[in-house]
Amino acid sequence: MSTGLIGKKSGMSRLFLEDGTSIPVTVISVCGNFVADIKTSDRDGYDALVVSKTKKSNNLTKSTSEFFKKVNLEPGKLAEFRTDANNAAGYQIGNHLTADVFETGQYVDIAGTSKGKGYAGVIKRHNFAMQDATHGNSLSQSSWINWPMSNSWKSMER
Repeated sequence: MSTGLIGKKSGMSRLFLEDGTSIPVTVISVCGNFVADIKTSDRDGYDALVVSKTKKSNNLTKSTSEFFKKVNLEPGKLAEFRTDANNAAGYQIGNHLTADVFETGQYVDIAGTSKGKGYAGVIKRHNFAMQDATHGNSLSQSSWINWPMSNSWKSMER
């Protein structure tokens, strides 16, 4: 098992093969990753690396700010990646991690968080269409269920 990195999507691009076909690729920025802690099976019961990605943050709890002071790193986002004991032995707290931890052509697992849309109604949530609410459209603005009864001759005689 290899270690992981914390990244942020920078954008999209494309790669061209020799025959001219293009492949869409996602560009992910992984700068600012540091080893914040090393979990060992003797002390913690499992082997893992705790990786920190530096990020400006004013709302840190006291325990996390004290943790970053103890390991002498800038505050950031923390993530834990399980690994083997011999892989974790090659790292020290404070090591800078780059994309070189991966090999060329290696498959990676990526987990992401989508942009939140808040509490959406059914039209936005399920990509439905709706009638135009302007330019003289009177059908979408009111209910026409009682229209035949209100304009019938019997209602006019009363």
